[in-house]
Amino acid sequence: MRFWPKIATGLFGLLAFSPVQAGPKVTVLSPHWEGPKREFEAAFSRTYEKSTGRKVAVEWLDVGASSNIMAYVRSEFKSRPQGIGIDLVWGGGSIYYSTLAAEDLLAPAGLTGEDFAGIPPELAGNPLYDAQGLWFGAALGSFGILCNERVLERMNLPRPLSWADLAAPAFFSWVALADPRDSGTAHMMLELMFQSYGWEKGLDVVTRIGANARTIPRAASQIPMLVATGEVACGPCIDFYAWAKMAEVGPGRLEFILPTAETVVTTDPIAMLKGAPDPDLARAFIRFVLSPAGQRLWMLPAGAEGGPRRYTLGRLSVRPELYDELAGRMVMTYNPFRQAPGLNFNSGLAEERWQTLNDLFGALIVDPHPLLVRAWESVKDREAQSPAWKRLAAPPEDEAAFRKRTEEWKDPEKRGRTIAEWVGFGRAKYQSVLRMAGKEPGEWQAGLYRVVRGLIPAFMLGLVVIIPARRLWARWRTWRSRRER
Repeated sequence: MRFWPKIATGLFGLLAFSPVQAGPKVTVLSPHWEGPKREFEAAFSRTYEKSTGRKVAVEWLDVGASSNIMAYVRSEFKSRPQGIGIDLVWGGGSIYYSTLAAEDLLAPAGLTGEDFAGIPPELAGNPLYDAQGLWFGAALGSFGILCNERVLERMNLPRPLSWADLAAPAFFSWVALADPRDSGTAHMMLELMFQSYGWEKGLDVVTRIGANARTIPRAASQIPMLVATGEVACGPCIDFYAWAKMAEVGPGRLEFILPTAETVVTTDPIAMLKGAPDPDLARAFIRFVLSPAGQRLWMLPAGAEGGPRRYTLGRLSVRPELYDELAGRMVMTYNPFRQAPGLNFNSGLAEERWQTLNDLFGALIVDPHPLLVRAWESVKDREAQSPAWKRLAAPPEDEAAFRKRTEEWKDPEKRGRTIAEWVGFGRAKYQSVLRMAGKEPGEWQAGLYRVVRGLIPAFMLGLVVIIPARRLWARWRTWRSRRER
């Protein structure tokens, strides 16, 4: 009987080291977190194997947030214009996908009308899929404010019902918002603030929210964690991050508030890249994501029949019929097809100033943040229309001049020069606010300070030289007096 273990060991060795033909694989570039990746991979693999009898693999590539993906795709296509070895790109706002389509980096997915039957072409003026079939909305997203109810109560803070409420002095150091230069979600909320209030008031609101921010993380996914732990009271947040965190911590702790007249519902697209290695498999993956079975994964809690198995994803579906079908069982209570927010969003304007607006925020809010916070703290309790208060949010240029920057941004040198000018403008502005508030020395005080500061090294050098010299002189005199005796 001793030979059986040897035979088993030999068979195992043959199986382990014999070449096995790999099954089909679809490669997806995505900024999504672990939950959607694992749930859609598992569900798609089961569905594909059941319909074809073959196993399939999904390879996920992660190069960072949506802006990083854009830069990566553009860079790769420059060196490999026929294709970059990736089938699909999934996640990020429709603005990114319109740009990729305009640059001829997407390929038609080849879906039929039956594949997305029941999905309306638009919602509240925002397209849910590309008319040429280059991208398709895989889920919907709305933008609001996530709040920690206990912190609001403990700190006696009001419930913020609008973006402007977060700019109030009462919220000083109790807000967190993400950097739009690294996060497509954060950029969308920045754009919403400007479109809700216009250029000057928009910059005023954004500046004061930034000044109220205790921290400005790079990723929008960090906002729910900061709010849930009570490090901050509130933060601008996309709905699915909010709902997932609310499901995790339980009822009665967090609240997600939609500033109805100041927000929109946008789509989170999926698209096939030009030169996809396996277009048929990529098409099958898109088809599954858009199917009712795929869309239920977004809406149902983990463990529910027909829902995700491990992760609650908490996203809005692009299929209107599922909201009635899953009523009472889905994670969210909001139906965007019946309660669409009221902001008339200008997607053309948003696309035009996407990069310039991000850079303006970085130059005026993120880079000089400690100085901005000091300036705001010095004037936040003053009269709202006082010169120092108004100076804090003064724009570097008018809206017409800012919109002309779009063409300049194609030249890296001009872009860099303008950003440096904005940074200098912001720092000078906040320093002037501190001087107006009496928290920073004026011109003559600053001049005196520079003179004194310049004398300090000479004084220290004098101490280093004079003290030893006096000691030597004293010793020499002592020695001389002894000799004379």
